Amino acid sequence: MARRNCDFCTDDKLAQWSYKAGEFLVEDVAIKFKNEWLACDECSRLIDEEDLRGLMERALTTFEKAFPERVPDEFVRGKLKNLIYQTHLEFFKKRTQWRKDPVG
Repeated sequence: MARRNCDFCTDDKLAQWSYKAGEFLVEDVAIKFKNEWLACDECSRLIDEEDLRGLMERALTTFEKAFPERVPDEFVRGKLKNLIYQTHLEFFKKRTQWRKDPVG
């Protein structure tokens, strides 16, 4: 079965939308990001409004809720916030397609 979770937040809502973006690497964590990004309704709305800050805040909030033990203090929270922001910023720079229904 194909993946269906949102690539922007850790909320357990199923992705309803798909975006294409060129591949990029986030060097701080050595993660290479793929061409297709799936988004839930709320993240898709923020993407379409080009609300980078709102998208980052949503992702940070849902991550903290899902994994509170991974954000033990403000230092870690700040690093995570920066990583999420940088990743989403690169997505916005590399986006090659506006939203469409997800494949599969």
